[in-house]
Amino acid sequence: MKPLFPLGVIAGIFLWMAISCSNQEIVIQKKSVYKMSVYPDSSFVGDIKALQFHDSLLYFLDINRRSLLMMDRNLSALHSVSRGGRAQEELLDPFSFTVSGDSVFIIDFGGFKMKSFHNGVFVEEKTVPVNTRDQRFVKDGNTFFLPIRDAEASVVKTTLTNLPITLLQTEKFFSPMKTVTMNACHILSYRQNLIIVPEALPWVKIISEDGEVVRTIDLTHSALYSRNISFAQKADRDEKGFYVLNSDICIAGDVLLILIPTYGERYTCNRIVSVSLSGNSDAK
Repeated sequence: MKPLFPLGVIAGIFLWMAISCSNQEIVIQKKSVYKMSVYPDSSFVGDIKALQFHDSLLYFLDINRRSLLMMDRNLSALHSVSRGGRAQEELLDPFSFTVSGDSVFIIDFGGFKMKSFHNGVFVEEKTVPVNTRDQRFVKDGNTFFLPIRDAEASVVKTTLTNLPITLLQTEKFFSPMKTVTMNACHILSYRQNLIIVPEALPWVKIISEDGEVVRTIDLTHSALYSRNISFAQKADRDEKGFYVLNSDICIAGDVLLILIPTYGERYTCNRIVSVSLSGNSDAK
């Protein structure tokens, strides 16, 4: 099954990594880096679904507030992008977003709309032409690269006005439903390529924006992954559920940082695996 975990904790961990990591050295401390129960405007923190650190600003998607919140690196300034509601510029069911330059693009599952904001001001909304997921996606130019729910394709590219083009096919399982379930993935940009990290599969792929596989990184050599895979194989019998291997990701220079869980008597999500993107080494 896919466990739930406090994304506010992950927010603090990944904020610290985004600010502290450099190309030369990555230091990960096993302690709480920040604890926040209220925002600077004294409103309570709800359910942080996703976050992104971009150009010295931290973007929180709080799905309880149905709003995207922006803070500086000191977590002091606060600006809200949109709010809950049924108007064109408001959000019904936001579950994923990406930042590109001074613009923010939010997928609102209420109507499957992509809503864009420039410098915090609403620009437009467009219908998303695929059954997209709530994992990370990216935008380059006029093209969106999206993870989708489909038995044949896991990643597509689209301008939202053209027919989606398949970039990565799914890894097949014993039924179409299980195939769809197991191929949920995150997407990040890296040096004109895309990083694809499935939540439930032990590999990372670097592909071009045309779908050519540049490199596949096997994560099973890591002892942490081996233990989690063994546990999942013994326990996972649900066609609609899965055990998460890769909870969240970010890039620091030429290193991919993956937040991973630990299964057993007690579930925890406090391990970070580093993966070199520039060389031939695997997970550490």
